[in-house]
Amino acid sequence: MTGADFSDTKLAQVNLAKARFDRLIFTPALLSGLKINQWQAAVIAGSLGVDIVDA
Repeated sequence: MTGADFSDTKLAQVNLAKARFDRLIFTPALLSGLKINQWQAAVIAGSLGVDIVDA
């Protein structure tokens, strides 16, 4: 998936865990219930401004 745009879309119960994406457009308030894998979580967290560091 490249440049998928889920702006203004409720993502509850959507499972993207097996999808591959480098960038995802979404509305942060509508992420609740989205199913993703660890790598995707890092991509989404990064797009929210979170810095992920190795402990």
